[in-house]
Amino acid sequence: MHSETVGAISVLPIGTPLSVKVSFSAPRAVRPILGVVFKTGAGMPVFAVSNRFTNQGQSDDPIRKGEISCNFDSLPLVPGTYVLSLYFGDFGDQTRDLDTVIDAITLEVPPSDVFGTGMLPRPSDGPVLWKASWSLTQATDTDH
Repeated sequence: MHSETVGAISVLPIGTPLSVKVSFSAPRAVRPILGVVFKTGAGMPVFAVSNRFTNQGQSDDPIRKGEISCNFDSLPLVPGTYVLSLYFGDFGDQTRDLDTVIDAITLEVPPSDVFGTGMLPRPSDGPVLWKASWSLTQATDTDH
């Protein structure tokens, strides 16, 4: 992950890989769950991820100490300020979170020319930048 820390704010350009790592030491052995909720600087939820949904990064045997990571190949956010909240749980008891850190991380996403065109969506178009591809097929005069 390439990041630059300014006080408590991490600066990550659009499309940058991101890894959120949480070290833990639990009083009893757990099969760790890590949930991450992304919100705008104004507190509006953007999206949430959790290995509770995917079963990835799950240990077969409970452990007391370790590190769990949530990895993004490409940060899908338009320029702005975002706040991440972290939720730590146990696959053995999914009825509650064992630890929660609300607004744990602040990210500043500066503009960058990710498409090589100098163009980006407007902030009013929403906070998520989703890459897509387009194709065009020219119709012939015989096509109706």
